[in-house]
Amino acid sequence: MSKFELELVSPKTGVTIAIESDDRCCYAYYTSAGNITGFVWLYNLGLNPMVIEGRSGNAVCNPNEYCKVPPISVGLVPDDFKGIWRERDGVLECAIYVRDKLTAVVGDGDQPGWCRNASVDGPFALTL
Repeated sequence: MSKFELELVSPKTGVTIAIESDDRCCYAYYTSAGNITGFVWLYNLGLNPMVIEGRSGNAVCNPNEYCKVPPISVGLVPDDFKGIWRERDGVLECAIYVRDKLTAVVGDGDQPGWCRNASVDGPFALTL
């Protein structure tokens, strides 16, 4: 399982997507001027929990009922991620690809954004 942090930077605006993976899960955070204004869960590592397990200061795994795919068992690395920036209805967003497959979309104000790995809309990701 891999821990890493990665930034995908918009070449036009300097807005970033901070992708953070710890030993439990991975999230993407839309950041502008140092503030997180959008987020989306990308995947869990290890077993999907049955309920939301809060841990102060740490990202929270998406519960099993909201997960379409089994948890990722093989650690991903920063080179597995790519971002494509675009505008939707005048709002800048980033389409996030993992191993060349569209996995998530998050933009300014999306709390949460959309993820292919979500089975139903939930607190950490909407279905893509």
